[in-house]
Amino acid sequence: MSSNVTRALKILEVLATEALPMNLDSLAEKAEISPAVAHKLLKLLEASDYVENTARRGTYKLSLRMPSLGIRYMSTLGIGDISQPIIERLAKDIGEFVVFGVGSQNGPVWITKAQGGKTGLRYDQQLGIAAPLTSTATGLAWLSRIPEEEAIRLALENNALKQGLDGAPSSVPELIECLAKVRKQNWAVAADTHEMGVTSVATAFPIARGSAMIATLTIGGPSVRLSPRTISTLTGKLLAVGAEIAATYSSVAAA
Repeated sequence: MSSNVTRALKILEVLATEALPMNLDSLAEKAEISPAVAHKLLKLLEASDYVENTARRGTYKLSLRMPSLGIRYMSTLGIGDISQPIIERLAKDIGEFVVFGVGSQNGPVWITKAQGGKTGLRYDQQLGIAAPLTSTATGLAWLSRIPEEEAIRLALENNALKQGLDGAPSSVPELIECLAKVRKQNWAVAADTHEMGVTSVATAFPIARGSAMIATLTIGGPSVRLSPRTISTLTGKLLAVGAEIAATYSSVAAA
């Protein structure tokens, strides 16, 4: 029984790293179990609403139940409640979209957001979604905070270097160079590399003093508004608010 639990968890971990549905053979190979066992466990996971058998019968993906559980867990830690009013203030101040995330085993997951745009073009982001690692500012900022070897491993395992648009790192040397720049300035920019017409700037930081959990704070909006000049005026506020969230959570956690 315990071995089946381990295998089922491995299936969930593999599906969590794939943006597209996976067929049975590919999933079984990556999870290092036989197709017959994988099929049996997938049926159980599907019955429990952890996995969906997609419209293309025979391919599988995670249901929204897993991200929902993650968001609920983060809520119990109080991270979302602490960050929400702070990011709402930032969004109102700059008039753009702001999203806060926390690191998981395979990357940062967005858990709270605030919309500061009132009129015209506005950007939004679904919560409970893991940020693409190399094509988004969120992902690059988070990768810059973990050991370089681990960052490269995650990028390769998630096929991240092949998923970005023009301008995103597409090779290991490009990723290393990009992360070195992000570490030096403490923020990352992604302009039209994940979604055309969208630019974002992000920073990553320990959620509390001495904590291993890395949080992310991202500003996103239409590229026509978030020009390089505008980005340069936002980074100071971004870093200050990230520090405020970490300090606030540290105080609450120590109380």
